Amino acid sequence: MPIPLLKLLLKLLMNKLQIKLLKCQIQYNIKLEHLTDINKDIVYRKKTTHNELIDYIQSNPELIQPLKSYAVAIIYSLLIEKYFNISFYDSINNDMLLFNNDKFFTPYYKNKKLYKKTIDYLGKKSILSLQSNTVKSISEYFFKEFNSFLK
Repeated sequence: MPIPLLKLLLKLLMNKLQIKLLKCQIQYNIKLEHLTDINKDIVYRKKTTHNELIDYIQSNPELIQPLKSYAVAIIYSLLIEKYFNISFYDSINNDMLLFNNDKFFTPYYKNKKLYKKTIDYLGKKSILSLQSNTVKSISEYFFKEFNSFLK
């Protein structure tokens, strides 16, 4: 087998291993007091547009599903890429990104149009710098979950 192919396979295996280890650790780190949505009323919308998702990410909205799940997937994938060097698209395409804790989560490959339009509009590199409460609260939750890995 050629060396470049071996390197690629090794990298893919390491990424899978990293994700698996992270998932295991996170399942132990999640504590009930960190579940910020537990006492909030949830509004559910059957249809979701990229414009609604853009507004949701840029504002301080009520808890609307599946908008929040899409926002969490985008922000978590960006933060995983930033802090763990795992590709944004590898994370957001992974069915286990939100660890089966979110029944509304849809991976990128199942709704590329919505994700792509949202990411293209907001700019992948600028989403984390938005000053919205949505980005702030999701980022804070991420840091609570991944705290032991970031020290």
